[in-house]
Amino acid sequence: MTRSILRLGVIAAITAVLFLLIVCGPTVYQSFREARRRNDVMENNRQILRALEEYNAKHPKPISERPIDAPLQVMTGNDSAVRAQGVRRLRTAGDWRATWAEHRANTGDSSDPKLEIDFSIQEVVAIFGGASTNTSGYWVETEQASQDEIEIRVNPDRYQTSGVQGDVDSATPFVFIVLPKSGSRLVVLENTQTYLGMPPEWTPLAKLPAIENSE
Repeated sequence: MTRSILRLGVIAAITAVLFLLIVCGPTVYQSFREARRRNDVMENNRQILRALEEYNAKHPKPISERPIDAPLQVMTGNDSAVRAQGVRRLRTAGDWRATWAEHRANTGDSSDPKLEIDFSIQEVVAIFGGASTNTSGYWVETEQASQDEIEIRVNPDRYQTSGVQGDVDSATPFVFIVLPKSGSRLVVLENTQTYLGMPPEWTPLAKLPAIENSE
């Protein structure tokens, strides 16, 4: 009797295992294959990254493709007292204080400039957008375009207003960009695309000549 019960138990266990293999086997096998595929993909990506690192080490990018250090400091807004569009290159503390005073003339704020700048090793590029509408300032990108030229791209941070036609916010956008001091030529480009969501249209805003004595 006991032996028969044991035999039935073994048969039941085998039946249960077979049932699980039939029902769950394909799923388990598929999960195993998927895990193995992911591991293969990860290993392939690691090999590609190692190959790219080795290639870049042997073939450094030319200077025209290397970005310069990000601007050391950027201050932007839309309430400058300077209403004429223009670009200024400020290389002394005196020029900086005079420009700041002109920039804040409409506020009565006679305090010192809000940026800390060491003009022995730094300089400021001041960009004034003039009278405009619906903008809160600029986004800034800088790039070493060549051995002796730095390209500065400014992108107006625009927004739309709701309400009746012609209901817009007046603005006088500005941006102060602190860069490492150099004698390189500066080219300033502005994105003048007509509609939001369209590709940028970089229009020359100013070309500032190189400075022979960069001290």
